[in-house]
Amino acid sequence: MKKIIYFTLLLIIACSSKKDQEVFLASQSNLHQPYKLMLNYKSIDSSYIYMCFPKKINFINQTPYIAQITNITIGKSPRGTSTRDYKVFSFIDKLESKHNIIDQKISQNENRSFNIYYSYLLKISNKKLDSLINNSEEIQKYQRFPVYNINLAKKDKEWVSKTILNKYKGQLHFSLHNKEKGFFYKSLDIELFED
Repeated sequence: MKKIIYFTLLLIIACSSKKDQEVFLASQSNLHQPYKLMLNYKSIDSSYIYMCFPKKINFINQTPYIAQITNITIGKSPRGTSTRDYKVFSFIDKLESKHNIIDQKISQNENRSFNIYYSYLLKISNKKLDSLINNSEEIQKYQRFPVYNINLAKKDKEWVSKTILNKYKGQLHFSLHNKEKGFFYKSLDIELFED
């Protein structure tokens, strides 16, 4: 009887350990690309811009199921986020639609990475705009909007962090689907700067 109980406990522990390992992990790391500024609208004295931050998103699928990315959003929750205040782009040499990542499938036991920029809509003075894009060339047009690579000094980073974190609260959300869980979410804290 004792042997039966012993082997039953071993079986439970083994199954529990295996189940604990069957997880889907998401993390972010530095993409080592410049910050970008997309000019959305310019008036006489002020402008609306998207301040864009590079990240490498890493997924580890330790489940026996294929996982499919169904959406990427930024906000307080994965649902009901503003597509005007926040934007996410895929990045392959230039900003591209996030739909290049949506519908991608991550196989069982696969490690997969995607390069993205996530961005926030900010209203700034034209004087501030000129200082940010000073000595910067337009590197692309995304749809009809000019995009610049920019360098941010320490005071600029402090201003950007304060402006964004005061106005926008939330995380980067990935909507996913697999046969075991159905639809589920993985959320990452916003990390604007590495330093």
